[in-house]
Amino acid sequence: MKKDEFYETYMLELIATGATIKESCEQLQRSNSYLIDYRHEFPDFDQKYKRARENGLDMLGDSLMEVNKIERDPQRARILSDNIKWYLSKHRREVYGDKVDINVNQKVSITSALAEAKGRLKDITPISADKSIIYEDSPTDTISDGHLLEHDDDAQVLDSVDIFS
Repeated sequence: MKKDEFYETYMLELIATGATIKESCEQLQRSNSYLIDYRHEFPDFDQKYKRARENGLDMLGDSLMEVNKIERDPQRARILSDNIKWYLSKHRREVYGDKVDINVNQKVSITSALAEAKGRLKDITPISADKSIIYEDSPTDTISDGHLLEHDDDAQVLDSVDIFS
């Protein structure tokens, strides 16, 4: 592809004045794919194109002040301005996009939450070396190797699981 000063000059001028890519390509009698290829082929043009595009989007933003002159119907004017604002917020986000502050300036202490959680735990205390344990809430029930040794109607039998590994 050969460098085309005429194409570059007029394309940048059209884009900088707010013309769409489609309109600009039609006026210069070139396809959209030609513009894409040209931008890839010539990085210096691509940088100029990006600056011209930003200027064109700023011009579109300025046109919001004149929407009521273009469209007399208030409903249609509002729709047009909403569309322009949406378009700008997506294509020139750093200027026209929503600013979201996600900084948190608050210290959080989890000490009380940990104390409450520890209070809800059942205290399990081993009573001998044979891996028998006694539950604090029913001290007469002894469990050894996953089986209930002393029976209580309210006690639960554990499956054969090694709880000390």
